[in-house]
Amino acid sequence: MGKTMGDEEVEELFKQIDIDGSGWIDYTEFVAAAMDMEQMMSDKKLQRAFDMFDIDSSGVISANEIKEVLGLTGDIGMNDKIKQIIQQVDNNNDGNISFEEFKVMMTQLG
Repeated sequence: MGKTMGDEEVEELFKQIDIDGSGWIDYTEFVAAAMDMEQMMSDKKLQRAFDMFDIDSSGVISANEIKEVLGLTGDIGMNDKIKQIIQQVDNNNDGNISFEEFKVMMTQLG
């Protein structure tokens, strides 16, 4: 059974959606809230995908983690290709892919 919201949580959610404070949620506010929900769900899906690669839960994806997830641990020839992929995405040049970098990459692919 899912978690139910209490009255205070519902009231707070309503206030966040009722941007103009009219006491009613109009069509524009409803659409804006639905778009925010869609973005949040998309972020959760991306986080789950990121977590699959972040084997050690360090918050970043390393070249070794990519190789391990893809089953390429014995393939020495893939080292340079994986490094190239990381370099294309790695905006802060730390040699790893952060969640934000992963999110940008996946958004551009989509």
